[in-house]
Amino acid sequence: IKHKVRYRSAKNIVDEMESIYESCNGYFSFSDDVLTLHEKRSIELCDEILRRGLRVRWSGMTRVDIISEKLISKLAAAGCHDLYFGVESGSERIRNEVIDKKVDDEEIYEAIQLSKKYGIQTWLFLMVGFPTETKEDVEKTVQIGRKMGADFIGIHLTIPFPGTKIYDYAIEKGIIKYDLFDKFAQGIGWDDKETFNDKWPYVVPGELTHQYMVDSKKRAYLKHYLRPQWAFSRLRHWIISGDRFKADLKLIKMAPHALLTGMTKTANA
Repeated sequence: IKHKVRYRSAKNIVDEMESIYESCNGYFSFSDDVLTLHEKRSIELCDEILRRGLRVRWSGMTRVDIISEKLISKLAAAGCHDLYFGVESGSERIRNEVIDKKVDDEEIYEAIQLSKKYGIQTWLFLMVGFPTETKEDVEKTVQIGRKMGADFIGIHLTIPFPGTKIYDYAIEKGIIKYDLFDKFAQGIGWDDKETFNDKWPYVVPGELTHQYMVDSKKRAYLKHYLRPQWAFSRLRHWIISGDRFKADLKLIKMAPHALLTGMTKTANA
């Protein structure tokens, strides 16, 4: 496989946005792993949206350590309403020593506050179940959304994907067999109704249990979302923008299940 990325031009992307504008009512979600990896390209995209006068709302994933006020202000002007930050863990030790993220708490806080300054809602995507993770590390993940002032959090149990250090760790520790992914790709040992997440093993560090990890997710959701401050914040957004309420409707449908079980599931529109 060639390690080469082919970038689409701003014109090409916005042409497509225009072509499907009516079918999606002007709402778009960019699926790039790191949407703002190249600031110049991101600004060119925003400028093209603004030049055409498109009334759009869109979201995308990025990192807290590659944004600037110049970029955030441009994203907001071009219709960005949600940014998803993959910070993975609330523990600096896990981020810096285990997964080599090299992001500190101050960078996370600054990115969230900068986004809020320009009216962009923020999400923190987190995981529980990293190698060597302790209960102290997990507690930091439970707390980080509120600590940093993020609007939303999403937490998942860590799954070792092929090509990652955690995958190699899982094979070395006997958590998964070396040929598990090949069997999955060939459909060997999988029921037609089972999904990848149903069958793929999780990493459960020595000090933790699978149930503790699930309970920690539930606790994080309860602590973050069942707060008067959070409820008033959502109400304010809904009063200002009816579109925001519509965008949050799926989350509202998912909330009871997530808050009661700590697990998320797809909500019907």
